[in-house]
Amino acid sequence: MKRFFALLAALLLILTAAGCAALPAGIGKTPAPEGQEASAPAEGGTETLPAPASSEEEGKGSAQAQSIQSSSLDSATSPLTEDEVIAAYERADEAYGWFKLNTLPCSSSAVTVDGTLYQRVDYSGINTLEDLKTYLRDLFSEEIVQELLPSDAKTPQYRDIDGVLYEMPGSRGTDIYKGESTVAVSQTGDDSYAVNVTVELLDQDLTTVTGMECFSFPYEKQNGRWVFTDFDLVY
Repeated sequence: MKRFFALLAALLLILTAAGCAALPAGIGKTPAPEGQEASAPAEGGTETLPAPASSEEEGKGSAQAQSIQSSSLDSATSPLTEDEVIAAYERADEAYGWFKLNTLPCSSSAVTVDGTLYQRVDYSGINTLEDLKTYLRDLFSEEIVQELLPSDAKTPQYRDIDGVLYEMPGSRGTDIYKGESTVAVSQTGDDSYAVNVTVELLDQDLTTVTGMECFSFPYEKQNGRWVFTDFDLVY
């Protein structure tokens, strides 16, 4: 009888060991929530889960996203207003006139160079030839600046003498047969406008309007600057 119980105990031990070895993978683990797959454990039997983001990290991510959006908005080009374009035209008209109508204001300080009389320019903010070029480049394309201040001129209208800007003074009258003018602005593209100027043409009595003369000057964005790419005086 004792031998029978010993054999029975040994048989139960063998069956128990065989049952544990036959258990399917996953038995004994906490089941994954419905709709999610359980993660496979990392090599070595250790399962690595990502650490939850802290509130500080989430705040940094949100701030970075807002910064990028703000930067994108700041870099957007806003359309110019009609007043801004007209103000630029009026400045350009004055500056162009320094070459085609009346030269810049000057003092009585005079110097003669190669038989030509030059007088010192007296205009706030424009003390050298480079200052004048910088001012013009804020209004006109480089082609127009080169036209107004040619580098190969034998007798330049404006020049530095002892590091100071001088001019060869000159002036002309306006066209007496030109009357009132009107200025209007039209947008011709994302980065371009047209300044349209209409001028009255007068009869011999200088009063009667006999017709109109029209001009259109392109105002465009080039290399980050708004400049006129074609220009002239209308009177």
